[in-house]
Amino acid sequence: MGWWAINDMGDMVNGDAPADYMNEAIDKVIETYEQHQGRKPFEEELQAVFNYCCGPHNLTTFNAEPENTEPENTEPENTEPENAEPENAEPVNAEPVNADANVDLGVIYPALRQIKRFLAVNRQYGLERARDCVADINKSIFDAGPLGIDLDGTIDEAPEFFSMLTKIWPGFVYIVTYRRDYEKACNDIKSHGVHADRVILADKLDKSSIIKEYGIKYYIDDMDECLINMPEDVTVFKIRNGGNFDDGKWLYSNITGRQL
Repeated sequence: MGWWAINDMGDMVNGDAPADYMNEAIDKVIETYEQHQGRKPFEEELQAVFNYCCGPHNLTTFNAEPENTEPENTEPENTEPENAEPENAEPVNAEPVNADANVDLGVIYPALRQIKRFLAVNRQYGLERARDCVADINKSIFDAGPLGIDLDGTIDEAPEFFSMLTKIWPGFVYIVTYRRDYEKACNDIKSHGVHADRVILADKLDKSSIIKEYGIKYYIDDMDECLINMPEDVTVFKIRNGGNFDDGKWLYSNITGRQL
């Protein structure tokens, strides 16, 4: 059974066992809603049930003073100074982590529980919330350089893939497109369900100067003209479509390619 801190001070914790008990209770509540309401409860309804049931219980509150069990006017023997800690004290139930990874398990574990809860409450509504949680977890665990993606001939060739990729990518996401209408480009990106931290309109097919300027480390495009002058430290991915691939072979010009 594991326990993890839920605040910076480490004086508030959550654990597997309390979460398991709560899951059992939530399952019963969901079953009751299905029997009497003909549907699963909304998240707000579950929260209301929780708040209602917490009222009669004497729970520890934030900054609550501990009950004094010592007789009045009695000095406890060997009293340690306030906030004193033993030398070389280790955090209670500390989870072993890679310090270089800077992973906050106090965020990740509850988020995983939340994903399960979202899916149990309402499948369609909860699925979107669960995906957001997965994206947040991924971004807190992994690190990656800026990602650049072309729009026409790239995103629109596999919108489901790029929607997933851009939402879970732990680094900055640029959409670099050879267009003139910024608003239309943004609307098209949104219609594909793609996340963009910034949309950049290129004024020429060669996008290498933009890639250099914004420090993009990974770039995806479908046109060789956009890729030929990329810096060597940029990892390039090429999308196959009807404009660059035919009859089992890549299409290129003398400017963009050289036959071996």
